[in-house]
Amino acid sequence: MWLRSRGLSPREAEATLLVAHGLLMRESAAQMNVTVGTVKTLIARSREKLGCHTLRELIALLLCEGVIHPEDLVRNYSSHGDRPNGAASGRGTDFVSRIQSRQA
Repeated sequence: MWLRSRGLSPREAEATLLVAHGLLMRESAAQMNVTVGTVKTLIARSREKLGCHTLRELIALLLCEGVIHPEDLVRNYSSHGDRPNGAASGRGTDFVSRIQSRQA
């Protein structure tokens, strides 16, 4: 797994993937049977290990590396009505489009 090869612990990788696929922090915490604070700590460690300053930057890296796929990101964020870093409605699709155009 790409995340593990970059030095992330199994729990850091799990939290990162859950959040990157569109689960809210509290949903990820419930799925992992930990507190929201623990998920935030795991995500912060993942971001640090991968050299990302923000959750949005982390998601962009995962998209570029093929760890997650754009159609999953859009579908999940749209179904939750939430966006990474509190982006306004509709901006998630623009964000994914910019990432896709960089990959082309």
